[in-house]
Amino acid sequence: MSELPKKMSLQTFSIFIVFFLVKLEFSLSTKHGIVEITASNYQRVVIDGDKDAWIVAVKGAGKVSMDEWRKTELDMRGLSVRVGIIDPDTDGAFLKRKGFLQRDKKYSVARVFPYGGYKIKSAGKKDVKSRLEAETEVLESLPDETTKVSTMEELQHCVRRGYAAKPLKMPVLLLTDKSITSPVFRAIALKYSKYFNFVVLHKPSQEVLHNFQLRQTPAILVMIATQSEDKQIIRFSSVIYDPKEYGGISYLNLTRFFFSVHEKHWLDHPDAKKYKGKVGLREFFIEDVKNTLGGEFESDRPEDESKVAKEITFENQNRMCADSNRGLCLIYFVDGKDKKGVRKALKFFKDLRKMSNVRGKPVLYLWINGSCHPEYGEIFGISPHNLPMLLFAKPMQRLFKTLSGRFTKEKISDIIWNIFLDREALSPFSRFNEILPVDCQKGAPSKRIKREENQDKNMKRKEKKKSEK
Repeated sequence: MSELPKKMSLQTFSIFIVFFLVKLEFSLSTKHGIVEITASNYQRVVIDGDKDAWIVAVKGAGKVSMDEWRKTELDMRGLSVRVGIIDPDTDGAFLKRKGFLQRDKKYSVARVFPYGGYKIKSAGKKDVKSRLEAETEVLESLPDETTKVSTMEELQHCVRRGYAAKPLKMPVLLLTDKSITSPVFRAIALKYSKYFNFVVLHKPSQEVLHNFQLRQTPAILVMIATQSEDKQIIRFSSVIYDPKEYGGISYLNLTRFFFSVHEKHWLDHPDAKKYKGKVGLREFFIEDVKNTLGGEFESDRPEDESKVAKEITFENQNRMCADSNRGLCLIYFVDGKDKKGVRKALKFFKDLRKMSNVRGKPVLYLWINGSCHPEYGEIFGISPHNLPMLLFAKPMQRLFKTLSGRFTKEKISDIIWNIFLDREALSPFSRFNEILPVDCQKGAPSKRIKREENQDKNMKRKEKKKSEK
């Protein structure tokens, strides 16, 4: 085990490999989205269903909006947590009978049911007074089924035990200064324990950090076993999760990382070959990704030709290409006064979505009136004077690319393909600028543009006079 701390790189092995191993169709799944809870399905869906934890929110209680509950549902995807909404206007009597109505005649904001079977759910349910409390309680209910170690000797034993399993389980190690394992890691361990041996070392010593050449925590590593050239010694090394390379720590990013390491290195161990094609991780992971991403992107739904792409406006700007979007936003900046240009943009998107290397990818197709809302594109160097332009944006990673000139569906589809393969050069950005509340129909933007043009002319005139003097 002397080579245990050695690190390996996966820079050429993208964590998005799953999208190109198979043709993954993001069809709607029953494992995502807010569930409508009623008196008739409450027991069957929430209590007697699978082990997933539940937040059953009362619609309108505590002035929590549906958009806020949608954000909660999105944040909980993959974590074995479901979110449901029950309407007191239609099921008020049922809610009163079940104790949702408090002494002050107000409904609880939500009721949290812990992870587990019907006995655990029935005994452990808890009413909460806020959305934040609901999220905290439901995540705390996730059991911790990871293996705890405190020394290098114990860790080595876990690594050997993982590779001694039939079929072998790649050891995954979390080093953390926290005394409690993070909910994301616990959720992954609950689902993927058949394929990986999850190990946690809380508050690691300097010796442990030194052995792994780590300077700080948390750190997540996958242990790799390879056979020496003489086939006598099994050597161990590690692949470390680098947020700069793979994105911030999240359920989807971590599971993609684990899957990509498994795909590349599982067969390095001599005992793995006899189980080739029999493990089933690929199929399980693809289904998990579908359940996690399902319905989040425009491409998830059957195409509605009247809504090929959504327009970004002042009213919906916070929902369009939000920071929580895990895919790619393709935004067409067009002069809104040019109706022919708008129709051309929509037709372009319609044709683009039919391209084989784009179909099924998590791409959100959007367009914006760039002449009316120049402030939205300023941070990307897009102005009303260089329209039309295309913006490729990955909001979760805060990366972008712009393109001007002549657009062809072949060229754009290749760029999208390369972005998902991490082959396209992207630039960082801080945030999207907010759209101002301008009435585009009244021509207010054109006046502002004209004023800016006049200011530019005045500046040039002054500079010319100075140079003449």
